[in-house]
Amino acid sequence: MAISKARTRMPRLTAAVATTRMPRLTAAVATTRMPRLTAAVATAAVVLLLVSSRGLRRGACSSQRTVPLLPPAPNGSQLLYVLRGSNATASLLASYQQMQRDLGADRVFLTFDDTHGPWPHGNATRMTSPRTPDSPHVLLFNQSEAEAVTAGVTEHMQYFEQPSLVLFYRHIGDSISYQHVWRLENDVRCNGNYSQCLAPSAALAHDLLCSWEPMHITAGANVWRFSQLGGALADVPMCERHGCFVPVMRISQRALGLGSQAMGLSSGYMEVFWSTLLAQAGMTMAVLPAESIGWLEYFVNYAVQSKQHSVPSTPDNRLYHPIKE
Repeated sequence: MAISKARTRMPRLTAAVATTRMPRLTAAVATTRMPRLTAAVATAAVVLLLVSSRGLRRGACSSQRTVPLLPPAPNGSQLLYVLRGSNATASLLASYQQMQRDLGADRVFLTFDDTHGPWPHGNATRMTSPRTPDSPHVLLFNQSEAEAVTAGVTEHMQYFEQPSLVLFYRHIGDSISYQHVWRLENDVRCNGNYSQCLAPSAALAHDLLCSWEPMHITAGANVWRFSQLGGALADVPMCERHGCFVPVMRISQRALGLGSQAMGLSSGYMEVFWSTLLAQAGMTMAVLPAESIGWLEYFVNYAVQSKQHSVPSTPDNRLYHPIKE
C-alpha cells in the first residue's frame, strides 16, 4: 500500500478526538503568557508526566481519560522562518535569499547540515555556539552535534530532523522575541511571494500546523510509521498516536520547548513524534489553510518530475513540494 493511499483512509483529527485519552496537565502548563524560563520548567513537568506510569499506559485506551485542550498559543504575529538544507546548491541559496526578501532578513534563518560538505556561500555560525547580535543567520550543525542533543535516545529518529530543530530553539534562546517558527524543507517552493503564501495562517493559533490534515488512529492500525516511536513515547498506546506530514510546518515556541525537554527521553520519526508529543500534552494541531497550498505531496522519485511540471507558470502565492532539481 502506498503511503499516500494509506493516509486517505484515516479520519480527520477533530477537536473532540484531539482532546481524548491524554494525561491531565498541571495548571502551570495551561497558562499562555509564561516567561520563557517558566515555560521551560512547565514543559519539563509535562515530560516527567509523560514518562510516569500515570501518564502513559501501554496498550490501554480509555474513553474516560480526557483533558481540555490547552488555551491557544498566541497567534503568529511574531514569527521566525527556518529553511533546512544539506546540499549547498544554487537553488537552496536562491530560496533562502527569496525568503529574506519576502519575509525580512532579520527573521529568516538557514540551518545547514555540513556533515558531508561545507557551506560555501558566505558567513555562518554553528548552532552550538552562543548567539550574539552580530551572529550570521546561516546556522551550521553536523551529525555529532545533533546526536549529542538526544543523549543516546535516537530510536527511529533522524539527526537532521527534530534534533536540529531543537538545536535551533536552544541557539535562539532569548535573543529574539517570537511566538511561532515556520520550518520549510529544502525542496519546498513558493510560487510567488512567501509572505503572501504564509499569510492565510496568521489567524490560526494552533501549536502545530501541518502540510496535510493531522491524522489520528482510532482503530490502532499500524500504518504511516505510527509504530516508530522510541523512549517514553513508545509507551503511548497505538490508538493515542497522531501523525502529520510536515515538509512545511509551523510550530509554537512552547511546543519547541516541550520537544527540547523531551530530547534524551523520547525519540521517533519526526511526523509521528511531534504530533503525538503535542497531543499527549493537550496542544492543538491543524492543517495549513487551503489558500496556501498548491500541492504538498509525498512521491516516490519516478513521479516527481512529471508532477512538478504542473506548477503554474504564473505566480499563485502557493506552496509546492517536492520540487527536485
